Amino acid sequence: MLFEKQKFQEDCVNNIVSILDEAGFHNSNNLSNLKEVLKNHYNENLYNYFTISDKNRLDIIMETGTGKTFTYIKTIFELNRRFNKNKFIIIVPR
Repeated sequence: MLFEKQKFQEDCVNNIVSILDEAGFHNSNNLSNLKEVLKNHYNENLYNYFTISDKNRLDIIMETGTGKTFTYIKTIFELNRRFNKNKFIIIVPR
């Protein structure tokens, strides 16, 4: 299978890695400042239509047909490479 790399997919992966790096994911699994990092990221990128959850989580939302599966897999490989993480939970709605 051949996949065409899309800029928005690369941007998504880079944003996720950047957010987790800034939140201290490389040091531990404790992301106590994740909400603050997300808030700063949303403000810098003018994502004013999203809300910050009360839970300590990072949701990745993409439209149908935009290559979510490819982006998730690429993100997993990048998180493994950068942070040496090897366990992931992906929840996909039906």
